[in-house]
Amino acid sequence: MTLSVNPASVGEADGATAVVVTAALHGRRPGLGDGGDGRGGDTGDSATEGTDYATVSDFTVTIGANATSGTGTFTLTPTQDLLVEGDETISVKGTATGLTVTGASLTLTDDETVSTG
Repeated sequence: MTLSVNPASVGEADGATAVVVTAALHGRRPGLGDGGDGRGGDTGDSATEGTDYATVSDFTVTIGANATSGTGTFTLTPTQDLLVEGDETISVKGTATGLTVTGASLTLTDDETVSTG
C-alpha cells in the first residue's frame, strides 16, 4: 500500500488545512475491504509537532470492498512564526494488517526570508 497526500505542501501562514491521504493498493486483488491507521508527524522530521505545527490527530483510511484505493483526512495547523527556518518536512505514515505501507511526506513552507542589506 502506498500513501500520497494532497496538498503536498502547506504554507506556514495558511492556517488549519485539511490534508487528504490516499492509500493505494498495488499487486493485490480487492477483497472485502481493507483499512489502516495513519499518523502525521514523526520524531525524525525536520518540522517539529507542537512547535512548527499543532498536534495532529491519528486518522483512518478505509478502502472499500472491490476498491483499489481509499482516503482519510487530517487537519494540519502550522505555527506562524517569525523564524527564518526554511521549508520543513512532515512524514505521513500508516499501518495496515498484512500489508507493507509506504509513507508519504508533505512540505511545511516557511514564509520568512533572509534579508540582505
